[in-house]
Amino acid sequence: MTIIPPLIRGSRWTGLVLLAGVLCVLTGMVRVRPAQAEYPPDASSSGAEVAQQNEYDIGVPVPKEYQNMREEFVGEFQLTATAYYTNTDMSPRFADLGGAVQLAPEIQLAPLELTDTSLPQPLRNMGVVALGKYIFVIGGNRRGAAVTELSDAVYMAEVNQSTGNLRSQGTTYWKQSTLPAITTNNEAEIDVDDSRYGPSGFHDVAGVTGPAVASVETGSNSGYIYAIGGQVWPGYYDGQTEISISSAAVRIGKVSGGNVTWEEGPLLMEPGMFGGGRSYGLEDAVAAAVETSDGRVFLYVIGGYHNLPPYAEGSNYVFYAEVNQSTGQLMKPGTSEEGWVALEDDAYRIPPMKEGDTVLEDLGLWRAAAITYESSIFIFGGQRRGGTEENERFSNVVYRMDISTRMGR
Repeated sequence: MTIIPPLIRGSRWTGLVLLAGVLCVLTGMVRVRPAQAEYPPDASSSGAEVAQQNEYDIGVPVPKEYQNMREEFVGEFQLTATAYYTNTDMSPRFADLGGAVQLAPEIQLAPLELTDTSLPQPLRNMGVVALGKYIFVIGGNRRGAAVTELSDAVYMAEVNQSTGNLRSQGTTYWKQSTLPAITTNNEAEIDVDDSRYGPSGFHDVAGVTGPAVASVETGSNSGYIYAIGGQVWPGYYDGQTEISISSAAVRIGKVSGGNVTWEEGPLLMEPGMFGGGRSYGLEDAVAAAVETSDGRVFLYVIGGYHNLPPYAEGSNYVFYAEVNQSTGQLMKPGTSEEGWVALEDDAYRIPPMKEGDTVLEDLGLWRAAAITYESSIFIFGGQRRGGTEENERFSNVVYRMDISTRMGR
């Protein structure tokens, strides 16, 4: 809840007396948070510390920016302060009556509850991304008649900007479209030196699970969404058994007027001088888009798991491309050529993992989480090593990538 004393008309002394009286009345009703204090206090704090934390000065400014667009924020006010508020039996909601102090809510968390906006089918490991007022759920694993299958569905929902609920699309809340079947890897990658494996029956596929997803908004509720890599089953066999591989494909969805149309982007390519023109499939990577101060937009794919039997390893590479904001296509930064650039310098790759003073071999990072904040990308946790339960390693490290205007790195 926010306490906002307005300007008080009349003489200077009359205004001060009225304001002081109002503040005294409210002392027992709210506690106001200063700029740097932690509140509610830590459970380990002593009684004296808690008492000290509760003695807040109403005049201390809170470093929080408010957007004066709601109906509650009208008129002119000379002071702003923030208070924690709950609507419970112990702290009941009270009316915002007219007078010298205006009360307006800052934030109130409603209890978690089930909604009637369920997905059309049970899914796991899908990609989820937002663009403007739309939410997109892309691919994932679904339960088939006997085995788990890969979903080629894209579900889109519109968020009601007034209530935060999903807006009904007639008989459902979700508008469904289908991912196009595309080439997921080039033949050079599939042709491995092992007679047990081969591209027999290799075909374009639509279903995918574990893609890296990101969005770039270029207009009001319009722009591009990207689904990169993921696990696919393209007709790759070990004897009679079809097995999965990591996809190098990039799908670009153009969003306009609540509709999305898809086209192919450039494949991720194996980095290094020994790449030999092979694509480089990745699943369970993370993706993020960053706009630099000069208005350019870059898309990053970080880490991931590279599975191409008989080879399987985590990736510690960072791939990036510049977004053509007119078409959505991905370009090698600073050029007119479609494609990606792998940041191969050790300074740009995910660092080795440490256990105490021991540095483990260069391990990849997959199943992490990432978020963009201004011109930085934060990467949280993830898996560094697979295998048996004794051998696998998870990470608690948080990495930050600061993006400059110099070629997006």
